[in-house]
Amino acid sequence: MGWFVRSKMRSRLLGGFTVVLGVTFALVHPVAAQQQSVGGTVVDSRTQQPLAGAQISVEGTALGALADARGRFQVSGVMGESVTLRVQMIGYRALTETVAVGSMDLRLGLTQTAIELDALVVTGTVAATQRRALGNAVTS
Repeated sequence: MGWFVRSKMRSRLLGGFTVVLGVTFALVHPVAAQQQSVGGTVVDSRTQQPLAGAQISVEGTALGALADARGRFQVSGVMGESVTLRVQMIGYRALTETVAVGSMDLRLGLTQTAIELDALVVTGTVAATQRRALGNAVTS
């Protein structure tokens, strides 16, 4: 399949002459012009139970969706032959999978993982200390 040209032209007859008022050209690729959807279900890979609230995004775009209470999702406005989906949910390892555009019966399984707490830092002092004497922030 090749490219084709779509054009719009307005003209007006003026004193026996045709005057072109405006011409617009656009190159349109027939495959790229068709927007489709990708959809399916996000499940726990061990129990096969649906995962509500999983975040699905199409890499390289701003397109995405959240899985509903039954784990179902649908991303609309997808173009091309295939896309890479990224599925994320707290407590599960992120999944990246390339799928065919137009697929509506995908089953994406996430694997549970322990939440890593290395990023959480808790500090304290051994003895009673006044707030103004501390060199850091205090919160309750």
